[in-house]
Amino acid sequence: MNDLYAMIGITKQAFYKRLARLKAQEATKQYILAMATELRKDHTKMGCRKLYDEIRPKGMGRDRVEALLLNEGFRVPRKRSYRRTTYAGGYRYDNLLSGKILNDKHQLWVSDITYIPVGYKQFYYLTLVQDVYSKVIKGWSLSSTMETEETVLPSLKDALKGLSEKERKQLVFHSDRGSQYGSKEMRRLYDTFKINPSMGGKA
Repeated sequence: MNDLYAMIGITKQAFYKRLARLKAQEATKQYILAMATELRKDHTKMGCRKLYDEIRPKGMGRDRVEALLLNEGFRVPRKRSYRRTTYAGGYRYDNLLSGKILNDKHQLWVSDITYIPVGYKQFYYLTLVQDVYSKVIKGWSLSSTMETEETVLPSLKDALKGLSEKERKQLVFHSDRGSQYGSKEMRRLYDTFKINPSMGGKA
């Protein structure tokens, strides 16, 4: 055996150290898999990172543990995340987009609300107002609720800054039929600034 060690360029001590290390790694791997299997019996939706936090094995870091568990079939199937940001309101406006041709900015703006997950079951709501002709974001708001006063109202007020009365009168403001866009607060804003609200199935 000494001749073989010399042939491949390692010492006897190095060989046995490597063998012991591989055995320890395999034992750690089997321990992790056994513990993960037990945890999953009671917590079927527990993800690989949470499993690592519960096991905390010595000699193997988080990324390697996650990779091991994923490779061994511990991935939790994810359902498509869907969260409604607008709800159909009782007050609706006609769709004014049919046959409309744009040749300048401030003729058609569109608005929509999207959500940003920031933690477990926590969200912020981003409302945008975009000029369709120039593609410029004219106004926006970020809020922790979907209330009209924190979403579409401040974003449209922000967008209208600096617009002349003539520009406002020719402006069509289009949205989906969400309750925020047809609320009393928004109806007052449309009347005050003399803009033309429009609604459709999509923003």
